[in-house]
Amino acid sequence: MEGEDPRYVRVVCSKCRAVLHPRVEKAGRQVRCPDCYSPVLVPHPPEPEATPKRRDVGEYSVRDEFAPERSKTADADLFLVLCPKCQARLHPRRQNAGRRARCPDCETVFVIPAPPKPEKVKTLPSPGKYVMGQEPKRAETEFHYLTVEREPEPEPLAPPTRGWFIRGVFTFPWWPGAWARWTILSLLMVPALFMTGIVLWLAGGSVNQGTTAVPYLMLPLMWLWVWALSYAAGSFVAIIEDTGSSNDEVTSWPEGDWRERVLTMLYVGLHLGLALAAGAAVGWLVGLVSEPLWGAVASGMAANLFFPLFLLSSMEAGAMLTPYSPVMFRSLVKTPGGWAIVYAESLISLTLACGLLAVGGYWLPALTVFLAAPVLATVVFIEARLYGRLAWHVGQLETKSNTRKRKKKRD
Repeated sequence: MEGEDPRYVRVVCSKCRAVLHPRVEKAGRQVRCPDCYSPVLVPHPPEPEATPKRRDVGEYSVRDEFAPERSKTADADLFLVLCPKCQARLHPRRQNAGRRARCPDCETVFVIPAPPKPEKVKTLPSPGKYVMGQEPKRAETEFHYLTVEREPEPEPLAPPTRGWFIRGVFTFPWWPGAWARWTILSLLMVPALFMTGIVLWLAGGSVNQGTTAVPYLMLPLMWLWVWALSYAAGSFVAIIEDTGSSNDEVTSWPEGDWRERVLTMLYVGLHLGLALAAGAAVGWLVGLVSEPLWGAVASGMAANLFFPLFLLSSMEAGAMLTPYSPVMFRSLVKTPGGWAIVYAESLISLTLACGLLAVGGYWLPALTVFLAAPVLATVVFIEARLYGRLAWHVGQLETKSNTRKRKKKRD
């Protein structure tokens, strides 16, 4: 498939030997194998091999003694550094120690550590002169026995920074790398909301013979919403994936064929529908023992909890139709504080958005359409950022737990 379509990269799972074909934009990142759910690193596509130049009969190669000597000063100025995420071998200059650098493989930004100090070469004492027929005194040497190689210990994970669920969340839509995508989503929602208002106005019978035009406006209205919601779903999933991989900057924004964004829209819509159904069941149970108003409130609050649980479980399991993951469901018990913070901030953002739209609809009904588009785009970006931070936090706890289990087994 790689030779037929350059948009995909062929990679083989190291565990079950399944052949995967992820998109070339995923190069340098990890994807999950759909058969064994093991993380697989997507390699960069190989560059086309250059055809060797055919030598003429009159050409000849320069002998080694006449070749220019390679500068040893330039090599001494470089030192080896391993990427903290993908362990790629980098060779920065000594003068760049302490500066920020970006890994060319996984694009992780890290601080270049100080270069190692040159090791002192231990010189062995000279055995001295010896005479024929006499056994010389040999210098004592230290013997180093070979050790059995084993799997290297994983690097300890850094503790989460203070304010991890607040810092860079509510201001994320206006970050340098995100504000352009936020603007595009806002502009896509404006015509969809505007035509929706026109259709509702005509369907209400405010204009004579206006209801006859409603069926003709449904098809363009549907296409406008498909364009807006598919781009919103693509941005939503991209923010969750990159943020969940401990990257503050999002690089996998929705690009390319719009049909792939439609599949992402159906994927997000499926789990949103499951969350609404589960929330409706909770609201029905609450309504049986209390007033219907409290049942409606409980339904909305429960759906707001079930949606990230189902969506993150499906993304962690790597299966579109599987809204269950033991890791995510265990995190409800392991880190209830993280879920509570994300749930509270999500309710705050949704409440503020609804309140702002209600005030705008009361005071300026005609301009509510232009106000609703950026508000809804902001909610999409903030919610996705919160879910990505939660996924990163749960992943850290799971990695620490697995590390402790492996250490106990070895001990």
